[in-house]
Formats: sequence, structure tokens, C-alpha cells
Amino acid sequence: MVSLPYLPLLRQESAAFSACLEHDLSVPVPHCGDWRLRDLAEHMGRGNRWAAAAVTDKRGDYEAPPAPRVDSEVREWFHASVDELLAVLDTDPATEAWTFYPPHAPWASGSGGALRKR
Repeated sequence: MVSLPYLPLLRQESAAFSACLEHDLSVPVPHCGDWRLRDLAEHMGRGNRWAAAAVTDKRGDYEAPPAPRVDSEVREWFHASVDELLAVLDTDPATEAWTFYPPHAPWASGSGGALRKR
């Protein structure tokens, strides 16, 4: 199986964001309206889980659980979402997945586009 070249970059960028979560989660995020770092972490973590479900469950209506209410648990929750997504994406790119445009297509050509939009 061929590993796709952007998986290491996704891992690297996710680790950099995860490191930010070691600090004050109430800081504002520039260019994200009134969102705080905690809001962005929840959005990204839920998005990671949604994208993983698009591949594993072949559905786009998955509702990921919210982040923990305790700030000290948010970083691990986010990190777990990254691990889940990377494990799912590190598979055969010809695997069918749910996409915005039917029919189901290999995840590398369909759901990957949704990942790049974030």
C-alpha cells in the first residue's frame, strides 16, 4: 500500500496545534470571530471525527461528541481525534467513502477535499 504524502504534514500540523492547547484555552483566535482557542479545538476535533466516519461508516451525517468541559482534558481529546483520523486515512486510498457528491468514491479523491477546506 502506498502512503499518501500529505499524511505526515497532517500529523505535523496537528501536533503543532495540539501544543497550543497546553496554554490558556480562553485566548481569542484572530480571524475566527468571537471564537476562543477552546472553540477552535472543539471544531477541529469534531471535524476530524466526522471525516473519519465518512471513511469508516460511509456517512456524512455523523455527529461527533463535543469536547470535554474540563480544559485540561481538551488537548488529549483533540489528540485522540487526530490519531483516529490518521489511522483511518492511512489505508488503501481506493477505499470507498462518503462524499458530498455521489456516488461513493475513493476517500483520497472525495473526502480528502473536505479535509482541505478546513
